[in-house]
Amino acid sequence: MVILRLLILAMGPVLLGCASAQVTQFAPGTGKLPYWDHQRKGANCFNLDCDRAYFAAARAAEIHVVRLTWSKWKGSGRDFLLGNADDFKGIPRADLQRLREVLDWAAAEDVKIIVVPLSLPGARWQQQNGERFDDRLWTDLKYHRQAAAFWKELASALRGHPAIVAYNLINEPAPARAIKVDLSDRAAREAFEKRIAGTAADVNRLYASLIPAVRAVDTDTPIMLDGGDFAAPAHIDFLHPVADPRTLYAVHCYEPWNYTTFRINGGKIPYPGPEVVQRELTQVDAWARRNGVPANRIMLSEFGCDRRVAGVEQYLSDVIRIANGFGWHWAFYAFREDEWDGLDYELGSGKLPCSYWQAIERGERPVPPRGDNVIWRVLTRELQREGLSQQTR
Repeated sequence: MVILRLLILAMGPVLLGCASAQVTQFAPGTGKLPYWDHQRKGANCFNLDCDRAYFAAARAAEIHVVRLTWSKWKGSGRDFLLGNADDFKGIPRADLQRLREVLDWAAAEDVKIIVVPLSLPGARWQQQNGERFDDRLWTDLKYHRQAAAFWKELASALRGHPAIVAYNLINEPAPARAIKVDLSDRAAREAFEKRIAGTAADVNRLYASLIPAVRAVDTDTPIMLDGGDFAAPAHIDFLHPVADPRTLYAVHCYEPWNYTTFRINGGKIPYPGPEVVQRELTQVDAWARRNGVPANRIMLSEFGCDRRVAGVEQYLSDVIRIANGFGWHWAFYAFREDEWDGLDYELGSGKLPCSYWQAIERGERPVPPRGDNVIWRVLTRELQREGLSQQTR
């Protein structure tokens, strides 16, 4: 028996639905939402820096939408846009000006942007937190309130910007890490969700704070929600569809992890075939069908495979084929990553030359030897292919 759970929000009329047999009703697209009526194909940019040339290169590669984070950028305080994730007091003006400059470059090159933070108040990104997972957002509701204040201020500042087509409220929420719970099987996931329902560790409760904060100042820009457990497809059953009609739902796919991750694979594990990916993503399609979420409101917003493992080109081709089959939007990770070359597909499958790493050691920023290759060709072929239209059920 499916239990219907309503979360009543402190701000606004948005009610969170649940994964039930009841079909959510979606209003016709208005405002910026019609952008998502047709399939969109793009890439991620988690770079240390970003300039206009980046967006010009993206446009030349037929990348028309970029999922962009600022969390690696150097800001006025410790954390870009947040000032300090330990205690959010307001967005530093200089940081906001920098973000607007980047968005203006994207608009000038006619590249659309999904903005997404890696850090929120009480949840500093692990790689900027001494490699320690920051669990405060998931253990103290004070940080839910600070995160809502952050998003309200940011949405107010960015509303109406021509480049922005979605606010992705947080990248890969992972409250189970705060409670140190293994979610490797369905029973464990169900037990965890029952245990944390309504607490600070409940992703749905966090969204119940963030969504009305955004909508108080911006009713036009679509919102994008990642599911829990790092946006894993297997965890989407516990993400509650919301009544806000301008909402998209996002998942990430790097499965099978031991194959796609070079430090684990080491070139020893062959591509097992598309069955694992199909099984993972079919869970998302089933969730969407149960909840009446149209295919064009689903995005595979991250997927990828280290370019050095054997069979990477077939893996990427299969993931895209499966996502296309479901009628979803998608964005590969990543386009011209400037810190991590493993998923920069224009480099092909080979090692970078010693001269490149020697230049890095000297503090230089050499341009890696990018060019046409069989891996990059998989992506360019799909980027150039016309997307699906009006995907509804």
